[in-house]
Formats: sequence, C-alpha cells, structure tokens
Amino acid sequence: MKRGDIFVAGTPGQSNGSGGHTGIFLSNKSFIHCSYYWNGIHTDSHDSHMSTRLTHHFYRIVATGDVQPTENNPQMIQLAIDGQFGNATARRLQEYFDTAGKDGIISHQYKQKFNQNVYAAEFDNSLIGSNVVVALQKYLGVTQDGLMGQATIKAFQKRLGTTQDGIIGPVSNMVSALQKALNTNKLP
Repeated sequence: MKRGDIFVAGTPGQSNGSGGHTGIFLSNKSFIHCSYYWNGIHTDSHDSHMSTRLTHHFYRIVATGDVQPTENNPQMIQLAIDGQFGNATARRLQEYFDTAGKDGIISHQYKQKFNQNVYAAEFDNSLIGSNVVVALQKYLGVTQDGLMGQATIKAFQKRLGTTQDGIIGPVSNMVSALQKALNTNKLP
C-alpha cells in the first residue's frame, strides 16, 4: 500500500453501516478512516481496525499523461508559535519522525512537575512511554525509554538553543523554538 490508496471493505451493495468500512492510506504504515469507536475520523497504524471479517477491495488512482513525483509526506500544517506543547505540536512531531499513530497524543507519560505542561500528554502510571518520545530520544542521543523526563527535556532544550532547566513551562521558549523548527520541517 502507498499514500493515496483506498480500501473499501464489505460486499458491494451491502456495505452500509457495520457491513462496510473504508479509508485512505497515508503511507504504507498508516491510514485514515471513519471510526465508530473513535466517534469520527481517526488515523490508525495497524490493520485491526480494517475488520478482518469483511472482504477488502483496494484501489489506486492512476493518472494519465505526464505525472511529476511528489513527496510521500503528510501535508504539514503551520503551527501557531504559542509556546504550548499541545496536540497540534505533538502531531507535527509525530509526522516529522513518521511514528505510528499520528494522533497528537504523547501517550503513557508519568506526570511530574517538569513535564506537567505537556498538554498533549496522556499521563498514567504504566511507564510504557510513547513512540514519538523514543524517536525524539534517539534523535537527541539520550536513553530511549519513551518518557519525557528531565534528561530528555534538557537535551531537547540544548538542541533547540534555549535555556536548559529541564522544565517545560506553561508557555515555553523551547516549545516555541520547536514549533518554528517544525514549521520549516527541519529540526536542528
């Protein structure tokens, strides 16, 4: 599968309601679809949401004439430079690192004073961590545990050229610098 491919699941003419499903691939790893479970449009990275009980039909739009190649990246939105680590900033970071589940949520974080202002974080006590944080930690060259801890924050602040206090404030210079870098699609 590649970006733009369409899937339709179900028996033709009998695929309304729970008898069918459709979506569009964003890459060979993820697709966007209408999801009853999520009560709307959702992006997923695995095929369990494609309902294996239904027959699937895959379609690819084929252009005629001269076609110029395009980038296989998602369309990048321009972030507001507000210094707040919200869902839009998290989603752009997920897009930048091409991690699975580009949902704008930094999952399974352990809430502490220095990371409590990561508004896109889903805090719990599981210590599982997030795949986008693992990708960020790999990029920064720090321990890859998936948790937005002080060492990760300090390394990120250093990389972005901001004060290295290991704290993400409610409005953060580090996050503003991140948003500016993501808007150019190039982290330092």
